[in-house]
Amino acid sequence: MKILIIRFSSIGDIVLTTPVVRVLHEKLNAEVHYLTKPAFASIVLANPHVAKVITLSEDFEKLLLMLKGEEYDHIIDLHHNLRTKRLKLALRRPSSSFYKLNFEKWLIVNFKINRLPEKHIVDRYMDTISFLGMSNDHRGLDFFIPPEKKEDKPVTSTNNSGGIQGGISNGMPIWFNVAFKPVATLLQKQKSVNKQSEEIVLEAKGRHDHCVLPRAVPIVESMAALVIADFLLQARANRL
Repeated sequence: MKILIIRFSSIGDIVLTTPVVRVLHEKLNAEVHYLTKPAFASIVLANPHVAKVITLSEDFEKLLLMLKGEEYDHIIDLHHNLRTKRLKLALRRPSSSFYKLNFEKWLIVNFKINRLPEKHIVDRYMDTISFLGMSNDHRGLDFFIPPEKKEDKPVTSTNNSGGIQGGISNGMPIWFNVAFKPVATLLQKQKSVNKQSEEIVLEAKGRHDHCVLPRAVPIVESMAALVIADFLLQARANRL
């Protein structure tokens, strides 16, 4: 089975489609071709689940002629705009399109009516291939670095020291453990909004320890990067 996946842009959205590519290749044993803009082709070029990367050219008629020659069994449209609609009409192959929730987004922006589903966008992408009996394998996103881009440098057999030995980084990934004490409940009244965008006043009663995990990870990573940058600049200044 040969399948064409369409997602023209952008970097993050293309990465979010990689579970669809992986599932089609591994579970359906499909030959997957990926159509995107030239600026984003490098994101999927090294993906072993993609057999062929096709770039959107200015000569649309020439592109259509080439795609017709592939004789795809299915087209999975994960971009879903006027251009992809024209492309699907010209190819006349069975297709499934990603529902972009444009009307629901319009409702919440203009009238604060929330009809958006509580569903991750990866699962929404996966819905486009559910007719093939495919579902999310829950193995996360894929991003493959081309072999020519990988640095050919010596590495340690293990990284039990977390990339730091004797206070000096050894070139391996730096990692460390971080612990947080329970965050105290704020008993002070606070102004906020609910899911319906209505103004409310939060007033905690009793004790409710908060989970800091979602915000703690990017904060700790950012602070670690800043500290490393500070020491790097300090080391360079000492050489002046």
